[in-house]
Amino acid sequence: KGNLTCLTMGFGITALLGILFLGGQIIAWHDLAASGIFVKSSPHSSFFYMLTGLHGVHFLGGLLFLLYVFAQTLRVRYSAEHHPTVDLCATYWHFLDVLWLYLFLLMFVFRTT
Repeated sequence: KGNLTCLTMGFGITALLGILFLGGQIIAWHDLAASGIFVKSSPHSSFFYMLTGLHGVHFLGGLLFLLYVFAQTLRVRYSAEHHPTVDLCATYWHFLDVLWLYLFLLMFVFRTT
């Protein structure tokens, strides 16, 4: 608390990683389309596009909120004592961290094939 440089760097790194993640999702959709897998191809592909699309919209909302808080941080709108939106934004992104760790373990470590 009270270290504006660390906060700014942390939000900047998080925003960059989020943008890279969304770019990866777009590349994955492009590769699927290039392989002839579209929304109407099968129920499986429809579900995949729907699930990742909704996730992308949710993620984009969080990224916009992160960029807003990042901009406010650069404008020095927060102090060590008053930073409610910083706390809310950090909670959102930490939740996503935990969720992705769970999904990673579920898909790659505990899978049954």
